[in-house]
Amino acid sequence: MQSRWFSTSSRRRGGSLPVHAALLALSLAACDHSAGPLVRVGGGSGAAACDDTASPAAPAASISDLDELARLAIDGPEGERAAAIDKLRAAGPAGLDAFVGRHGSELATPLPAPAPAPAKADDDARGWRWPVAAGRDDAADRSARIDAALDTICQQRGCRFSQLYWHTDLDAALAAARAEGKPVLSLRLLGELDETLSCANSRLFRTILYPALAPWLRERFILHWRSERPAPVITVDYGDGRRLQTTITGNSVHYVLDADGRPVDAIPGLLAPPVFQRLLERAAALALTTSGRPPAAKDAMIREHHRQRLEELDAAWEAEMRAIGEDPLRRRPPAGPRIAGRTPRAAEAMPLAVSKMRVEMPLLNGVGLGGPSREEALWGALADRHVLESRLSEASLRAMSALETIDPAKRARSERDLALDSVQNEHQLHRAIHGWFTAGTAPAELEALNRRVYDQLFLTPGDDPTLGMAGESVFAGLPAGGWVGGR
Repeated sequence: MQSRWFSTSSRRRGGSLPVHAALLALSLAACDHSAGPLVRVGGGSGAAACDDTASPAAPAASISDLDELARLAIDGPEGERAAAIDKLRAAGPAGLDAFVGRHGSELATPLPAPAPAPAKADDDARGWRWPVAAGRDDAADRSARIDAALDTICQQRGCRFSQLYWHTDLDAALAAARAEGKPVLSLRLLGELDETLSCANSRLFRTILYPALAPWLRERFILHWRSERPAPVITVDYGDGRRLQTTITGNSVHYVLDADGRPVDAIPGLLAPPVFQRLLERAAALALTTSGRPPAAKDAMIREHHRQRLEELDAAWEAEMRAIGEDPLRRRPPAGPRIAGRTPRAAEAMPLAVSKMRVEMPLLNGVGLGGPSREEALWGALADRHVLESRLSEASLRAMSALETIDPAKRARSERDLALDSVQNEHQLHRAIHGWFTAGTAPAELEALNRRVYDQLFLTPGDDPTLGMAGESVFAGLPAGGWVGGR
């Protein structure tokens, strides 16, 4: 049974395209290789894709054209597949609809059990593919082609589990927002959403958050992402053919923008899907109200919204303290360490995101860059009150189970960490952002606001090329202290 925060998708999975997709297909231009070189979207791994800003002079794609492109993308001659995928990407959500409409039955087929660890140390996690059915090589190749094509059209890794179309050009996203009367949900992350080794939080978004809320997100928002900087990758080579490879440090944030591009809220880190949906509902309503208003009117409406949210969070904190037997006037623990006159260290930034910390802290400790990792009793008590709201949906479990075997212990740990993330992000990080908006100090321009979030809130300033992982100034017994390509 679906939980109450789900809504029914308006996209049909077979047969003809829905009306909104048909209209969009008629209005968006196809990608034409003869017009010049391709423009890479997103910059991540995988096949090239056309930029999502189509030329108005290019020929429009009809519904039948899109259906034929969806066929060619998988079943066409090998030399024509990439061009068909590019054109589906350029057609926007209508191209995605056409692809899913053509190949939906295969996408709905459950994936086999997660693949074992790569057999050779030279197998790179950056090139990892979703597991495919064992047996005939042609079946495995077809399954891999469908996933690769879908990921390119969506510009999101593992798109089979959410089937969301992401803009990578903000101007195009804002144009779509104005045309459709929707706000923009803009993700900022380390790495890129269409590659395996993007930052840990974005991987959890792809597997836990987006699959659970996909129909609702598709209906309510224009989606956009941009990379803040590459995600640092750490490799542990055990010398016997085994290798552990993952990303390390960094954080992610979702901005809600009105159709004029003005940020009305910033939602930091990972949250349980129903919590995330509630926050987005309120921010979306604000964005729809501020769109098209004069700057002074926008400012007043945004400040009042965040003032009310601060009051509500303060009242909720007092109620939470009473519920766990604490003094209702007890102050919240600070969001992070007080840092003055130095660059934050990776181990200081890491506890700001609990689920991500579980993945990364053992490696930081192993290479001497870590620090004390402890779950404060206060946050643990609060998380216990919200575990039920953090239960993993069936859609999330399907996406997670394609990567790893999710046994009861791993599921329970994931749900409790999700509850911890939710309470800490709301009562610490998001509360700080509400304070900025209420005081009128939150920049009205997206890039300036994002810079403040990463520099001051996430403790990963843009002028630190090592992301807090330079370590102490000690002798390592290695040329240049082990650094390659500069420090």
